[in-house]
Amino acid sequence: MLVKSSGKLKLFNTWALLECDDQIGAMYRSLYSLEYFYRPRIQRPVWGSHISVIRGETLLNETKNEIDGMTIEFVYLLDMQTNGCHFYMPVICPVLDDIRELFGCGKSIVNYHLSIGNTRNDLSNTCYR
Repeated sequence: MLVKSSGKLKLFNTWALLECDDQIGAMYRSLYSLEYFYRPRIQRPVWGSHISVIRGETLLNETKNEIDGMTIEFVYLLDMQTNGCHFYMPVICPVLDDIRELFGCGKSIVNYHLSIGNTRNDLSNTCYR
């Protein structure tokens, strides 16, 4: 099932994030805790619920002010996934590719995903050693 939502684009020196409604992440973290009460809790990401668009790359175009704060619609798949440390949902949003192109970053090598949370407080997790 696909769910439609939107977020606000935030640009930094070498990063671009789509800030999303933090209640989305809160709801899925809560549902996860109810289902998997015996596993470590998922904590909120530092940046809240978000989609990483540009991750530490050089931004070639100086049009930041024109699109910083822009609202962008996307859809996400109701299929929470994890790499053992981070929890996320797959995202479909061609506009994010356009933004990467605008800044000379090319197509993303990582599929876009809505970050829901992580298990950084679980010190037994080998992802953080």
